[in-house]
Amino acid sequence: MYRLSVAIFSVLMACGAENDDFIGEPVHLSDYDESLCDSVIFPDPGEENDIAVSSFEVQEDFAVDRVEITLRAATMGGDSPDCESEGTHEVVLWVQSEQQPDVSPEMIVLSGDAASSFSARLQVDVSPPLEVLAGDRVFAGLRFQGPTPNISCLVGCTGGTRGENSWFSGASSAPFEWYGVRTFANTDLQISVHGNTTAP
Repeated sequence: MYRLSVAIFSVLMACGAENDDFIGEPVHLSDYDESLCDSVIFPDPGEENDIAVSSFEVQEDFAVDRVEITLRAATMGGDSPDCESEGTHEVVLWVQSEQQPDVSPEMIVLSGDAASSFSARLQVDVSPPLEVLAGDRVFAGLRFQGPTPNISCLVGCTGGTRGENSWFSGASSAPFEWYGVRTFANTDLQISVHGNTTAP
């Protein structure tokens, strides 16, 4: 079972600039207040290669050109593992119409590097951009890395307003057994999706 650590941190981060390759208005999809991003999410031993994702309902047609995920690097202490952010990470992205993640989604698998930092911003470009239609949902997330006791950790944020829209895979490969983050912690993942509305 995934755990929400009891360690509390403060997070101060600046938003990145939007990509101007597409005609249209910038789009930024997220559901967190950075002032409330003060917890850490990590998997238990044996679950280090599972996936965590957030989903976002799309209000208008747009093209996803970047995914941003905040990782934590810290020594947790006690029985908790050490969180490491440095290295290459696997990022997943897909589109579907249902709110609940599909058990065997058609994922786009990307990779990106993060530095060793207390609040490490992992930024992954989507090329070519992924076009998403209004009414669909875009899912974006990270495959955890291990093994314990040195694992990748995600930053959790309280105060989300969209209900259950962050999920854990419950398995390292399809078919997944998705369950919501809010079933065990009142938090969302610090994940965001960026792009531009497509040209009319």
